[in-house]
Amino acid sequence: MGFDKSVLDLVYKFDGGGIVLYMLITTVVATCLALIMGLEEKLRGRETNLKTHILLAAGSSLLMTISIWAIRIAEGNIDLTSGFVGDNWSYDTSRIAAGVISGMGFLGAGAILKDKFSIRGLSTAATLWVCAALGIACGTGFILEAIIFTLIVLLFIVIHDIIIFSLKKKSPVIILTFERGYPYLEIIKHISERTEIIARNVVLFDSNEIEMSAKIYFAYKTKKQSLEYFSDELKKEDGIVSIKIENI
Repeated sequence: MGFDKSVLDLVYKFDGGGIVLYMLITTVVATCLALIMGLEEKLRGRETNLKTHILLAAGSSLLMTISIWAIRIAEGNIDLTSGFVGDNWSYDTSRIAAGVISGMGFLGAGAILKDKFSIRGLSTAATLWVCAALGIACGTGFILEAIIFTLIVLLFIVIHDIIIFSLKKKSPVIILTFERGYPYLEIIKHISERTEIIARNVVLFDSNEIEMSAKIYFAYKTKKQSLEYFSDELKKEDGIVSIKIENI
């Protein structure tokens, strides 16, 4: 595209100094796009580190810039003052991109944690992976494509939120009130395993010096009989103050 060519042509301008301007533009754009992705995670209340997103995108962009341009310049395949590009290629620029994506496995693994009844960090790991891809795209000069890609991803995230919010309002819920100090998570997990009625998530939403309350979320199609059975099993436990079933 014309925009991409304009960015790539910067490398040949200003008597070879255009490579600095190229690196500046691609790194700034990659960093801004990664910051947008990271902020989207942060606004959801996720335990994500914006610095990680920024550093990953900026580093990926720089690595791709070096992979494409610095090695070519060092081997004499490009004359930055005249724009001449030789035909003697003795390397594969895709190896850097492959290395970046492979390295993302370590960061992604560190971001994924088992928490209560669910896995946390999967979306954060995926966001970091996307930030690496954005950095690679910007580093190769595909800035417009990276911007469009970011907008498309954000659009589908919004659509996802609308769908999830709609389903969550209809999701069967047991509201559990219990005495402070009651091991509610262990009890709920034990009953879930024993009855094979899967509790999708547990959210603590209210507490005081004496009592605490939590919402136990179940799959959308969980039957009323299953919820009542689960509720009856909870009633057998000491420390339960009240149980209420909603959305059935």
